[in-house]
Amino acid sequence: MALNIKELVKRAKEYVELEAQTTVTSVGFAERFHLFGREDVVLSVSTTDKEEPGWWVVGGSTPMNLYAKSHFHTADEAFRYTQV
Repeated sequence: MALNIKELVKRAKEYVELEAQTTVTSVGFAERFHLFGREDVVLSVSTTDKEEPGWWVVGGSTPMNLYAKSHFHTADEAFRYTQV
């Protein structure tokens, strides 16, 4: 079954605002991954936070996770870290 990207975007916005305690200004689709029968997407999130304005959110078949773009420079890098 395909992931509902619109629902994931909504959940990602709520997740980042809760976990990073900031205001989300935009959420965009970055990349989709299929691995071992699971499907996940990486979303690119921008916020109003001056110190950490950009985030990757990885989620779908796996639990949602949040990664700062200052530490994980690409969507692929953030996704690979979730597989460790």
